[in-house]
Amino acid sequence: MSDIRQVRPHDSDSDDEGPQTPKKKVKYDHKFQLKLLSDPKFSPWMIQSKKNPNKAFCTACDSELSGSITLLERHNLTEKHKKNMNASNQHKKVTNYFQPSVSASFEKQVVASELKMCAFIAEHNLPVSVMDHLPGFIANVCPDSKIASAVKCGRTKASAILGNVMGDAFLSEIVARLKDTKFSLIIDESTDLSTQKHLVLIARFYDLEVQKTCDHFLSLLEVTDCTAQGIFSSIVQFFDRHLIPMKNVIGFASDNASVMMGEKGGVMALLRKENPSLFVQGCVCHSIALCASNACGELPNRVEELARNIHTYIMNSPKRFTEYEEFQKFTEAPLHRILHPSFTRWLSLEEVVKRVLEQWPTLKLYFTSAALEDKMASASAILQELHNPVIKMYFSFLAYILPAVNKLNLDFQATSLRIHKLRTSISSSVKGILSNFMKADKLKAVI
Repeated sequence: MSDIRQVRPHDSDSDDEGPQTPKKKVKYDHKFQLKLLSDPKFSPWMIQSKKNPNKAFCTACDSELSGSITLLERHNLTEKHKKNMNASNQHKKVTNYFQPSVSASFEKQVVASELKMCAFIAEHNLPVSVMDHLPGFIANVCPDSKIASAVKCGRTKASAILGNVMGDAFLSEIVARLKDTKFSLIIDESTDLSTQKHLVLIARFYDLEVQKTCDHFLSLLEVTDCTAQGIFSSIVQFFDRHLIPMKNVIGFASDNASVMMGEKGGVMALLRKENPSLFVQGCVCHSIALCASNACGELPNRVEELARNIHTYIMNSPKRFTEYEEFQKFTEAPLHRILHPSFTRWLSLEEVVKRVLEQWPTLKLYFTSAALEDKMASASAILQELHNPVIKMYFSFLAYILPAVNKLNLDFQATSLRIHKLRTSISSSVKGILSNFMKADKLKAVI
């Protein structure tokens, strides 16, 4: 019995294998804690890293840090960090440079000029490449200005100022207001040419500085999940990242798509779970356009197709457009271009219909010549529709009814305050439409 060895499981070949390799220690990455952003020790200099959400970012040292509280406290005590914090505390806000000051130094006046130029191209939606020429142009126009001659700001510098200086500064100011202000959230989706989905966030609140209700652009978020839950998650993540309380959202507005306004699973329903008293407003203009579009669906498709075919035949060929201008001069018709009905601009159909009716005699004469000389099937088909009195009757009907719909639409798109006039505008528009097929005494009982 003394010769029998006790063998542990899986260790029978231990003598043959030799010494075992020690196991590597598992390294755990500390996740960034959003609650640290409200800690007075870290809030003056720390934000969540944009490249890696699990890490912190020191704005004073311009460096990425671990999310560990211990490491963050050590970084806060380093000499380099203290020196950078003292330097950053002496910096002024970007908006201070926009305030005119006679006593400001020459360098500050040059910086203010560069900021104002960048703000100008952003406000007017100009390409950043304009900055390669704008400073030189101003210096040439104002040769006696030393400040204009000293401004050196091309497209690269302008892009950095807009993206890393002005954008972050203005966003920080708006976020600071939204933390203590009740506001409404306006959102919409869009797709760019690269098929990348974007979600725009706009905040509407009463601005005490200007004493009026203002709309402020918040952010343009890239989204991959375009479901209601995905959009809602993107909004919540943005608010959490900037410590904006969801309870401050008292209003919500968007288009009438089911993903936005669904009663059970839409973004509106998910927001109401956070705030049951949320006020919701769909896009009235979108609703009016949908009503008009569905009503026009009762008309033959040939009406809209004729408008599109006329535009395609004439305006897509410089030669045909020149020939058509000669027919306009011959018939003494206004020298107006043929318009194209847009799929997205809801008010465009009225002008298209009016233009076709205005040019109807000239169009008949032109396509008669085109059908005989060019002998094209498309020209003959258009000419046949132009000679159809029923088609012209439909165009005349649209020219009569669309102005009433568009007027109501424009009332809701007005930039000035018109809420006290909207009820009267809606009532008069509905009465005008109903008066076409109802007697006056019956109409009074309806409205």
